[in-house]
Amino acid sequence: MNWCLTECNWEYFKSLILSRWDLLSNTEFDDIEIKREMLAHKIQQIYGIKNEQLEAEIMYFQAQNKEHVKSLSK
Repeated sequence: MNWCLTECNWEYFKSLILSRWDLLSNTEFDDIEIKREMLAHKIQQIYGIKNEQLEAEIMYFQAQNKEHVKSLSK
């Protein structure tokens, strides 16, 4: 799934992202400004995980939610 689709449906994905990475506060989430790089940076800061693992987790999240995006774009 392209991150652009996540950006276009940000309000929908906000709850999914906060559910997946539940240590993110709403304030921290709002600071992300829809940018994948900023989300990755915040997750890395809070969870202390390595870049490779983080990228894998974000890609897995995107793949998991691919069907949601398809249904939203219809």
